[in-house]
Amino acid sequence: MGAHRAELQRLRLAYAGIGFLGLAIDRDDPVWTAPEHPQPTDGPPETTVLPAVGWILRSQRDGVVTLANHGSDHCEIPVEPARADADDPHYAKFGYSSHTAPGTGAAWDENVDGHLALLDEDGRASRRAAIRGMRTVREVSGSVHLPQLDGRVWLGCAVTTVSIVHGDQELRAHLVESTRAWTVREGGAAVADDAILRTVVDPAGAAPRATVVGRDGLAATTVGLHGWDRAEAVAYRDANAFGPHSAVPALYAASTPGHTVLAALHTLRFDDGETPDLPVAVDVTGTRLVARWTDGTVHDVDLATFVPWDGQLARPSAD
Repeated sequence: MGAHRAELQRLRLAYAGIGFLGLAIDRDDPVWTAPEHPQPTDGPPETTVLPAVGWILRSQRDGVVTLANHGSDHCEIPVEPARADADDPHYAKFGYSSHTAPGTGAAWDENVDGHLALLDEDGRASRRAAIRGMRTVREVSGSVHLPQLDGRVWLGCAVTTVSIVHGDQELRAHLVESTRAWTVREGGAAVADDAILRTVVDPAGAAPRATVVGRDGLAATTVGLHGWDRAEAVAYRDANAFGPHSAVPALYAASTPGHTVLAALHTLRFDDGETPDLPVAVDVTGTRLVARWTDGTVHDVDLATFVPWDGQLARPSAD
């Protein structure tokens, strides 16, 4: 273990040094003298699809840039050798943005924000094992992972997650495959501030929802569209790079043995945190989800077939 840590430290120093290479460029080089190009948020809203890495980037009118992530997990790189699960909060989340940071410390241990977790009998959340398959087609991107905890993949479980990006909205749908029932939790973006955040929660009903709002008006909202039972806001102290106080909107449900389909709407934008009308309705038949947006756009996705993968679940050993 000592040799491994020494090698890890050497790599960290090498990568840190790379950050200073730009200082070797001559002062007259266009790197320093060329006029600055407009930023993506300087123009109209724009969506950029990067199929090779499973990403969908979108810029919004309010300056927020979000990323739907189905291509990175960091599970093959043990950034914390003492932790059995080798994932990393800066790579393992389903969503990132220019105005938020993933939770660290206690928030990373609980792993609420930007994640779909199965909760064990002690309430501990599963983490993502390495991505088993991914696919991106226009504004729809998805991936498959096997839940793990303490370095062990859970038997008989797989989660397919598909993001449908539409304007400044993301519909995130999940197909939970398991041989047993679980409590399931999904979190939205973690908003942080130097003061306690305001929360707006409609905990139950047909569309449970939770919103967390910073003092500058940045609001993260998560709404249960299908399969979710309740909502809440989860708060932390000293667990986020953007401020000492942070909070995450979260949804909870109970899966059943076999296949369970869940769908939620995620937004991150500057608003008052009030409850707007839902811009989308979903119909679920088996593993097929049809999303109908109020502007007439329709997305039709079979969660069981959208992402190609080998379908191999962890099974008990024959020993």
